[in-house]
Amino acid sequence: MNDPNIPSKTIKGSESKSDEKVLNVNHHSLREAIMSQVGQEVVKVAAKSLSARTVKYVHFTYGDPKAYQGPIVDGWPPGKERNLPRYLNGKERPFLIQPNEGRNVSGDVLFMIHSSPEKMSMRDGVRKTWFFYQSFWKTRMTALFIVGLHKDPSINQRVRDEAETYGDIVQANFDDHYNNLTIKSLFCFKYAIETKWIKPPEFLFKVDDDSFVNVAHLEELLNKLGSNPKKLLIGHLLPNNPLPKLVLPAEKDNNFTKKWVSPSYMFNGPVYPPFVSGSGYFMSMDAVHCIYNEVLKLPFFHLEDVLITGFGAQNCNITLTDSNQFFAGPPLVSDIVSDDIMVHYTNSYTKNILLKMALFDFLQAKYNALIAQLGSKTDEKPWNLPSNYYFNTTMFQEEYVGRIPKAELEAKKKT
Repeated sequence: MNDPNIPSKTIKGSESKSDEKVLNVNHHSLREAIMSQVGQEVVKVAAKSLSARTVKYVHFTYGDPKAYQGPIVDGWPPGKERNLPRYLNGKERPFLIQPNEGRNVSGDVLFMIHSSPEKMSMRDGVRKTWFFYQSFWKTRMTALFIVGLHKDPSINQRVRDEAETYGDIVQANFDDHYNNLTIKSLFCFKYAIETKWIKPPEFLFKVDDDSFVNVAHLEELLNKLGSNPKKLLIGHLLPNNPLPKLVLPAEKDNNFTKKWVSPSYMFNGPVYPPFVSGSGYFMSMDAVHCIYNEVLKLPFFHLEDVLITGFGAQNCNITLTDSNQFFAGPPLVSDIVSDDIMVHYTNSYTKNILLKMALFDFLQAKYNALIAQLGSKTDEKPWNLPSNYYFNTTMFQEEYVGRIPKAELEAKKKT
């Protein structure tokens, strides 16, 4: 635990503002309370007070790594170099595998799909479901998977073989680890910015391989946005300056921090800026350029969505757009709605459900448009089936009912 008298280091954004308001909170006192078993009620009160406030600008601060005692972020011990350009630009070959030049078309939207080297089945799930059917949609899109290096050379060889087969993998030169997601996302940005595209992308959609994307509804979003929107970043927003997840007293003797925990040597501010879930977010390319450049001025932080869509977007004066069409939580059948653009925590089985629902709605819309075009030349009537009709079909009952809890299925039928 840090001594409250030890000064913290502060990293400011490139655009300092004379009227910026910094939250006037003794965050050392808050940490002391959290580290004390008898301070739990104080923490609850402080947390409630903090979460109700909105800070115009949040500084990136961190404690003295030499003074820190407690569990560490796996792979990022106190004192490790956190200069991000070193990890992004310090190697002769930043990308070990790239698609051939025939894949450098892109179109309107470039998907950069986070995947791990060993997750071949997850990548196949994406190829066989939501992106396989991109030919149904008008908007030209390109999907590429991005992975790092695995510690097992045989898995890296399998990735090379897979890349040779499909031509849709980018392998960046870094150790692939959950706590390196920030570096992976920045490599996405670097690839999007520096590749010599035949048709440069207008948007970047960073998404995880366990997410499903409804490409038809993404096209609808593009139509609503119009031409050349600026400083756009859309996703599932965590607003009101979320509180960092801190090391708890019972965890102080652990070797490593738990998921999403921020020890004080990594960040010791009282709150984060608002940010969007890293499961998937949609950006205009000017936002990609600005955030990439701004984040490289900050120290490495292991929580990718906080650093990139929080601090990075803040320093670019980008207003985050919250969309209920980006579903970041684990989906129940009862959660699935037809107008979702992205649904997180999906395996290949769930992706198939979502794909069939998307295709059902898409084909119904196409059929009705054709009937309207024919007018009096046909006696056929338009379909007016509800968006959740697929869940009552014989196909769904035969394929999926046995694999979905009965209570969950009943809840869906009532929607």
